[in-house]
Amino acid sequence: MTTNDTPARHPVAGKLVVIFLVAALLGTIWAKFSFYPLNPWKNPELVAPEVVTKVTPFVLTDANGSTVTLESLKGRVWVADFFFTYCSGLCPRMHEQMKKIWSETRDWAAVQRLGDAPLFVSITADPKRDTPEALAEYAKLWGVNDDRWKFLTGTVDAIHDLSVKGFLLANEKGNPDTHSGKFVLVDRDGNVRGHYDGTDEEALKRLRVDLLKVLLLKGGA
Repeated sequence: MTTNDTPARHPVAGKLVVIFLVAALLGTIWAKFSFYPLNPWKNPELVAPEVVTKVTPFVLTDANGSTVTLESLKGRVWVADFFFTYCSGLCPRMHEQMKKIWSETRDWAAVQRLGDAPLFVSITADPKRDTPEALAEYAKLWGVNDDRWKFLTGTVDAIHDLSVKGFLLANEKGNPDTHSGKFVLVDRDGNVRGHYDGTDEEALKRLRVDLLKVLLLKGGA
């Protein structure tokens, strides 16, 4: 007579393991996507911030050498900022925060049924040094692996005008160090909906809330 030395699995224990794993998964999803007030089903009366100004038309170039214009971004909600690739002070701090929001919103379209996920648009304040090739290396450095975060360059005049006239941000022409530290929220129709300090936690909380509000707008109005 032979014996089997392998202990038998207790059916109850197996069920408990499955229940635990499912609960852990649901808990992770809940923590990520159900936080108040970033949940339209908990707060269905979200009101988007008022229009601040209309972004002026622009023609810029991304890290792949492709042209990006205000018209090409129409229909998408986006968050913009200014930076330069060799900055060692403000820019890395801003982009640490930008990367968090970029990562957080990756699944908003699927989970929250908001349509297209938001875009992030970082515009160099030093186009003389920040060529498309330099921007591509910078994107790799930050682990950007999809086209939801665009890095743009262009002429000095175009970038200065976009900052000052298009976004109403302070900037000294030709001096990268004077670029603004604000993030700018833009709706589907190219309207600025708000300015947010790119390194302030409270301002960034407001940006997350306002971003969702603008995403929930019907017809961009």
